[in-house]
Amino acid sequence: MVPLRLVANKDSEEVILYDNERPNNPHSSRPVQLAFDNDNSASIQAENQLLKQEINSLEKFFLSEDPKIDIEFKGLMTMVDGKVVSALNNQNTCRCNICDKSSPEMVKNEGPFPSVSEERLQFGILPLYFGLRVFEALLHIAYKQDVKDFKVRNSKDKATVAERTAAVKSAFEQELGLKVDHKGRVCGVSTMPVTNFDVIWHTLASSQPINSEKIGELWKKTLSST
Repeated sequence: MVPLRLVANKDSEEVILYDNERPNNPHSSRPVQLAFDNDNSASIQAENQLLKQEINSLEKFFLSEDPKIDIEFKGLMTMVDGKVVSALNNQNTCRCNICDKSSPEMVKNEGPFPSVSEERLQFGILPLYFGLRVFEALLHIAYKQDVKDFKVRNSKDKATVAERTAAVKSAFEQELGLKVDHKGRVCGVSTMPVTNFDVIWHTLASSQPINSEKIGELWKKTLSST
C-alpha cells in the first residue's frame, strides 16, 4: 500500500497538498498482508474480492470540527503485475492487458486500435514494466538482426540467431554498466530508437501531463526505425 495523492476540496476547487513522485519506492510501500497460498487465478480472484470489500468499507476520518476537516479515502489496486491483471480480467496472458493485441498483431503494427476503456486502466500502467519490455525487445531485435524475421523456422537461420545471441550476451557481460546510447552499439541496432525509448520511458515515469500527439509521433518514428 502506497499513498499517492492528498487533495483538498475548498469551494469547489481542488488543491493538491501532496503528490507522491516516487510511488514505486520501497521506502514508501507497506505490505497489505503476507499469505502462504497457491499462486493461481482462484486465489487472485479471492484476494481481489477481499481488497474490494475493504476499500468499499472505508469511512470518512474526521480530523477537526472547527474548522471542519474530514478525509475521504479512495483505494486503487494499481500495484499488481501482468499475471494478476490477466487473472482478474479473465484474459489470455499472451495478449496485452491494455489493447488486447497478441504478439503477432503487434508485430504487424496495423490497426484498427480501439480506444482504451477506463476498465482496462483501473489497474494502472507501470513504467517499470515498460522499461523491462523495451530492453527485452531490443535484445530480440539484436538477436535477429541478420535474419530480420520475427519467427525463425529453418535450421540455417536458427544457427545464425544462436550465434548472434551468444555474441550479444558476451558483449553485455564484458561491458556491463554502459550508458543507454551505447547499448545500441552492443546490440547492433541504431542508437536512435534506443534513445527514443529512453525518452518515452522517462516521460511516462515523470508524473507530469503528457502531450499525447507528440509522444505518439515519437513512438511512430521509433517503430519505423526498428
